[in-house]
Amino acid sequence: MWSTAEEKCLARAWGTITNDPQVGNAQKNKHFWQRTSTYYNDNRPTGTTAREWTSIKSHYYRVMPDIGKFSGWYNNFFNNRASGESDTDVLAATHDMWKKVHKNKTFKYEHIWKIITECEKWAPQSLGRHADKKARTSKSGAHTSSTNPDTDGDSEIRSRPIGQQKAKRKNKTKVTEDKDFSVK
Repeated sequence: MWSTAEEKCLARAWGTITNDPQVGNAQKNKHFWQRTSTYYNDNRPTGTTAREWTSIKSHYYRVMPDIGKFSGWYNNFFNNRASGESDTDVLAATHDMWKKVHKNKTFKYEHIWKIITECEKWAPQSLGRHADKKARTSKSGAHTSSTNPDTDGDSEIRSRPIGQQKAKRKNKTKVTEDKDFSVK
C-alpha cells in the first residue's frame, strides 16, 4: 500500500529524474528507475520504509494509465474552454467526465496529477503550441494572419528546455588562450 505522501514523493522523484538536462533520455530503463528510487528513498516521508526500484516502477506504471486518461480529458477541456471559464471550472468538468465514464467513482490520483503536470510532457498546452510552424510567424509563436499580423500571442506557450548537450557544455570549465596561443 502506498500513502498519499509516498505517491507525491514518487511523482516528484520521477519528475526530477525525467527533467535532468544532463542525462536526458540517454539512460537505460533499469538505470532510470534506479536513479528514481535513489531520489525517492533519499526524500521519502519520515516513518516510511525504503522501496526497491522494481516496486517504484511497478506502482508508477499501475497509476499512470488513469493519470494519462485524466490528463488527456483535462487538456481537451482546457483547450476548448468557454470564455470566462477558470482552471477550476476546467478541473470540475474533468472530474465530472471521470465520474461519468467510471460509474460515479472519484479520481483518486489528483495529488499525483498536480505534481506530474509541472513536467513539460504532462502540462496543458495551448492550441497555438500545436500549430503548423509555417503558420507561426510572431516571436511568441502565436497564430498570425494577414488581418492580425503580429499579436502578443498566448502567454501559456512554454520555452524549450536547454537540452542535454548545452547543459553538459555549460558545466565544463572554459579554456583560455595566452598570447602565444598555448592553452593554459
